[in-house]
Amino acid sequence: MADTSRSNTGKLERQQRVAKMYLQGHTQAQIGAAFSVSQQTISKDLVEIREGWKKSAIVDFDEMRNQQLAKIDALELEYWDSWRASKTESIKQSKIEERIGTTEIVAKTKLAQESQERDGNPAFLAGVQWCIERRIKLFGLDEPETIRALLSGPDGGPIRTSIEEFETILKLDEEDYDLVEPGHDQG
Repeated sequence: MADTSRSNTGKLERQQRVAKMYLQGHTQAQIGAAFSVSQQTISKDLVEIREGWKKSAIVDFDEMRNQQLAKIDALELEYWDSWRASKTESIKQSKIEERIGTTEIVAKTKLAQESQERDGNPAFLAGVQWCIERRIKLFGLDEPETIRALLSGPDGGPIRTSIEEFETILKLDEEDYDLVEPGHDQG
């Protein structure tokens, strides 16, 4: 009995290389020659490869959104950790040497430490803000954006038109619509 796992592995490896050559523009005959198999075998491989591509293209968008949210959550935690670390005390160490007279001979060396409070790096808070904004966008929590188009006439004033022009533009039938001229009340 043949070892099917080994033959499946070999077939999968070949199909990966076949797909690469196919995407590089090689013909089925050229690919078949490269693997010492027939063009018909390569054709069958390409059918299976395309089916695999179709299946992998069907994406569960809820799962994808959850994966992206998890990445954003991890990134936000990293930004918060970095923010806290950027606020810790900075300790600067320096060496002080005491010399004997004016000679180059060092008599005593002391280590001095100076601590300095730090305000924190605002770039990390900007990262947190980015994470929050991305999360809001993924959940669609922002109010819809409205776009207002302002139209004006050639002199910057209102666009003036007659009722007849308006009816022509909108192809209105006077019998179906009650049109009122601007500045006149209905009634």
